[in-house]
Amino acid sequence: MILLQQSYLTKFGYLPESNPETGNLRTEDQLRDAIRNLQRFSGIPVTGEIDDATRKLMKARRCGLSDRQNPRYSRTRRKRFTIHGQRWPYRNLTWRSDQSFLYLEISKLDVSSISSE
Repeated sequence: MILLQQSYLTKFGYLPESNPETGNLRTEDQLRDAIRNLQRFSGIPVTGEIDDATRKLMKARRCGLSDRQNPRYSRTRRKRFTIHGQRWPYRNLTWRSDQSFLYLEISKLDVSSISSE
């Protein structure tokens, strides 16, 4: 397999980064599995070989983000927030609705259950 194709598969997450000690040594099974995963992900016929459809896919313009998540981080939950600054000092909040919410019907029970939370 050409080095360019290996670098494509590595860049987009189908092959792991190469070991600095061994260089780009990869088994044929690793390469075949990486090609199959790329083909499966892209919705082209899965052959495990670099055929015309796979070559066309690899030459197409695309974003630089990886298709697959780094396995090093896959077992951990992704952080969806950032704690910034100090804690919010207020525990009692007030609110009002403007005229755009007139079509909604909110019962007193709904309001009291929301405000008690």
